[in-house]
This record gives sequence, C-alpha cells and structure tokens, in this order.
Amino acid sequence: MEAGYINATAKATAEILSEYPFDYVLLSTHCVDGMDCYVPESKRGRDKETAYKRYLETVYESVSDSVLADAYDCVGHIGYIAKCNHYEDNSFPYEMFFPIV
Repeated sequence: MEAGYINATAKATAEILSEYPFDYVLLSTHCVDGMDCYVPESKRGRDKETAYKRYLETVYESVSDSVLADAYDCVGHIGYIAKCNHYEDNSFPYEMFFPIV
C-alpha cells in the first residue's frame, strides 16, 4: 500500500492504515503546500532550489509526524519532485540539501 502524506489528513491516513493488515506501507510525499508536485503550477514563483527545499522539508515533516510514526514501513521515492520537474535542469543534487536529507 502506498499512502500519500498530507499534513491535514495524517490522522485520517493513520486511522485507515491501522484498520487493515497491509503487508507493507510506503509513505510518499507527492503534495507540497496543498498542490501535487506534478502540476507545473506547484512551482510557480519558486526557483528550483526553493521548490526542492520545500519538498524535502515536507518529506521531513512526514517522517517526523508522530501521528504516522508506526503507520508505515518505508519512505517512498524521495526524488519524486525531480521526476515531474518543470525546470530546464531536472537533476536533484542531494548534496545541496544535505542538512535536510
């Protein structure tokens, strides 16, 4: 099972995940500030570094959320934002964000 992280729905997500005996739960961050990273508008007004940093802050928020602490087994595709990047260069230099990663 893959569960997408959204802060506002974390409690409901944890409740649903606790109701079913899934073999494995992947926690993924697709949305930042209420918008899926896949949508070009999600990066409007943000340069690549700012958008990527905010994405990683949201991933960190997901793994720090005590409501979901025991609800998942692994964090999924941390590079999601680069897969749906709308910048000229879609590389994701993790070393730029080492303190967050």
